[in-house]
Amino acid sequence: MSSTPYILNGDLYISADSGRIYLVDGVDKCSQDVAEILYTPYSTVTGYGSDLIDVVNYPVMAKGAMQNFIKLKISEAIDRLKNMQREDPFSTIDERILNIRNLQLKHAGNNTYLFYLQLDVEDPTADVENVLAIKMLHNSQVDVVDLLNNLEF
Repeated sequence: MSSTPYILNGDLYISADSGRIYLVDGVDKCSQDVAEILYTPYSTVTGYGSDLIDVVNYPVMAKGAMQNFIKLKISEAIDRLKNMQREDPFSTIDERILNIRNLQLKHAGNNTYLFYLQLDVEDPTADVENVLAIKMLHNSQVDVVDLLNNLEF
């Protein structure tokens, strides 16, 4: 079984009952791993992260072209994560990604794009969903924000 510390708003989550770091596994770990790889700038040294920063550095393009570009960068990062999961001897069927079932993007104004990501994992009974956002700032930084689950797509 594979597990990782639970991250909440960028901080380690400590259990109030035991005072220990709370660990997540299965679909919760998969969901957190997806958010982590998407929000980490890609490193040619480690082969980890996403190229979403390229969205900021890319020349201005039409909204539809920008959405396709973001989808491409998300798909590439998910493929990297899938390869890492296959190489991990401790990964489990409820966290190993098979494919992207659904990826929707929505332009939310102010250089912000929301995306809804639904993944199929090897366990057919498991369901992995992420609702995330990317905000493109003018100083070539990407500000990422987790959003409430009640967003309409």
